[in-house]
Amino acid sequence: MCSSDLVFLVAVAAFVPRILHDVTLSEGHGKNESSKESMKQSLSLLKDLTAFKWMLGVSLSVMAAGAILEFGFFDVAKTTVESTGALQAIYAAVFCGVLMVGLAIQTWVSTPLMKRAGIAKALQILPVATLVASIVMVIAGATEQIAVAIVAIAIWRTPRSSIDFVGRQAAMATVPDNQRARLSNVINVVPVGLGFTLVAGPIGISRLLDNRWVAPVIAVALAMLAIVAGRKVLKTWDDTQLSYRLKRRKRLG
Repeated sequence: MCSSDLVFLVAVAAFVPRILHDVTLSEGHGKNESSKESMKQSLSLLKDLTAFKWMLGVSLSVMAAGAILEFGFFDVAKTTVESTGALQAIYAAVFCGVLMVGLAIQTWVSTPLMKRAGIAKALQILPVATLVASIVMVIAGATEQIAVAIVAIAIWRTPRSSIDFVGRQAAMATVPDNQRARLSNVINVVPVGLGFTLVAGPIGISRLLDNRWVAPVIAVALAMLAIVAGRKVLKTWDDTQLSYRLKRRKRLG
């Protein structure tokens, strides 16, 4: 990043919030809050919305397992592919393939599935896919076969970028506008950062034991926790939708 880009980004961060502070579009979304107050409100909301609390558990487990799968892919791939450029090309090809399949699923599968099965059932797909992907990655780590690792990473990434993404968006659409952003950040964004931080432990254990299947075994355990939490989401979804915390505020006239 050049210095001019840095200056521009700092200027945007400093002045845009002040410019937009009192505009019409910002009205009606509550009082100004500090980060501490916002987090307190988010935790209070999760406490009252049981299904979303379990969604957070699903996200934490799935993202941590997914981070291990990402590591497992590169760990296996480096035993076969010597060139960095070739490894990047393989990963890019896998990513593009998953993206195209995911777009096709979003276009022709996600909406009909959501209408037929409902949001809560759609959210069960990624935890199960994560379990399957983790088991496949254990095999990839034990055999050191990059083709098997590619299958594992595809099984993990495809539902995450398609059905699960649509399901989470639909779930968040049931939350009042003034609460949606903070709850989405807690459930969808925070677990990504925590997941990629916490997996340092399993990865370190795998390195210490010099076995590429050890970390994926931990991913299997995390995926099983995600499935359990997912079942709790399904069980509590209907009752949660009746909560007074999901009552939408009146729009400004």
